[in-house]
Amino acid sequence: MKTVFLIISIIISSISFGQNTKETKLVEKTLQGYYEAFYEGKLSSFTKIASKEIHKYGYWKTNGKFVGEPLTYEDMVKYVKRIKTESNDRDISIKEIKIFDILENTASAKLKFWWGYDYILLAKEKDEWKVRMVLWEGPLK
Repeated sequence: MKTVFLIISIIISSISFGQNTKETKLVEKTLQGYYEAFYEGKLSSFTKIASKEIHKYGYWKTNGKFVGEPLTYEDMVKYVKRIKTESNDRDISIKEIKIFDILENTASAKLKFWWGYDYILLAKEKDEWKVRMVLWEGPLK
């Protein structure tokens, strides 16, 4: 009986691990699309990864004080288009990516850049991971 229980446990663990690995890759693909949209200016990536109900809110330090800035879906489209036309000599490298959790319908991650952090909440919509909310803060110093 113990052997049967052990085999069943291993099978269930293998199935769970396989699903987590698949979901992790799908979440990573969505995060890559987020990066391509907001840091490389790829509008096609934005439309693939963004929920229509996406919200983005950030805090940027101006004159020694943090000021909040909301962005709607339409604002983000304008931003992505603008990034495409700007100079490519800025540092857009990701310093760190950390996926905190992946559940059935939600996931969370953090992307660290030279300027600050993007905290990202994802939701599964029609079996695809979409960025649903972003909260950011910068600069780091």
